[in-house]
Amino acid sequence: MPRRKSKRATTYRQRPNALSALDIYTMMSYQRFQALCAITLVRNHHMIMLSMLFDDEDNDDGLLLLYRHHISILHNNLFFFLLDSEFMTIEPDQVIPWFAPANRNRTFDLLEDGWCYHHTRFTVAQLRELYLRLQLPVTFTISTVGHKASSEEAFIITVTKLATGRTNTSLMEVFGVITDTFISRVYKKTIEVLDNKADGVLHGNCLHRWVHLFPEFAEAIKNKLNRPQYGKLLFENVGIIGFLDCKVDETCTPGTGPLTDEELAPRHPGAEVIQRSMYSGYLKLHGLKVLTRYSQTGS
Repeated sequence: MPRRKSKRATTYRQRPNALSALDIYTMMSYQRFQALCAITLVRNHHMIMLSMLFDDEDNDDGLLLLYRHHISILHNNLFFFLLDSEFMTIEPDQVIPWFAPANRNRTFDLLEDGWCYHHTRFTVAQLRELYLRLQLPVTFTISTVGHKASSEEAFIITVTKLATGRTNTSLMEVFGVITDTFISRVYKKTIEVLDNKADGVLHGNCLHRWVHLFPEFAEAIKNKLNRPQYGKLLFENVGIIGFLDCKVDETCTPGTGPLTDEELAPRHPGAEVIQRSMYSGYLKLHGLKVLTRYSQTGS
């Protein structure tokens, strides 16, 4: 049976707040009886059709009993339907206002060292210093319609997400935001800004930045290998300036989302091609294979 639309439209957050725990328990109980009535109604209808099909004159009393039982089931079904309407219709005086959560952990002044180190792998002082060294703009524009967020809260949210790998939905409670859309947008914008800043340092034509230090890198690696705990190899000339680390960073299925952040935005063209190019048949997952050169300075 199709559910009746409520007389007064309510939001997703208002509806659970307007129903008490007892209301919800009662609603679940009568909905089970309502489903049982609907099943019995269908079975009784089939029995009436069969009785009329055989057209047995000696079975008029049985057919009358089936009609009476059918009418009784219809009344019961109507009763549960009206009862469901009473519970599902929330009047203005029943609505409990839903307050926006308080901002939590979205500025350096709100952070505690224990929480900060557990969620970001930095102390508050270290995180603040890193933020200042990056010289980020004061605010970020995180949507095409001009929504803004402070770079401070965007930086804290992004570092937390990178360090913990938690989902956007689970981070809503951590930072006291209303929707996971805010988390998604500030994370994407911050990653974009950091990626632009890293051009020529961590990717692109970045090796030229360290060429004058290559002899020092080789000397440090030689001294490390000549220690007794590494076999005391006694190298005289070492041309190793760093080490390669190859790993796969697993990602969600790419190309499945909208092309922009606007409503009713078109999907990515050629999504199946994007997915195929990002899929590893060996590891059975979507991801990016990262080849990183590590030097003795950690860069």
